[in-house]
Amino acid sequence: DFPDKGFDEVGFVAYCYKYYFSAGMGATAEEICAGFDGSYDSTPINSIHVSDVVVYDSGIVAIYVGNGEVVYASKKDGCVTSGSLTMESIRAIKHFIDYSDTIEGLG
Repeated sequence: DFPDKGFDEVGFVAYCYKYYFSAGMGATAEEICAGFDGSYDSTPINSIHVSDVVVYDSGIVAIYVGNGEVVYASKKDGCVTSGSLTMESIRAIKHFIDYSDTIEGLG
């Protein structure tokens, strides 16, 4: 089910949640987009976990992968790329996975 035409920022994150994180623990594109308008509480940056969604003021939506790095679909570069968690001003950070469960292989 790999999209033939690539991803936008939200599409990449939603795809990762749908196909790579455990079933029932992911987030829909609509839930992810809620971060743009501040309709969910943001997680403090010092409480970030691998797999958290990071929404930047510029519109970039990324997944935190650990060690201060995120991955995201770059409109500018036309591919999935990585960058520093603090590369831009952060609007929101959101846990979509219940960390009371064990998450093997994510960090």
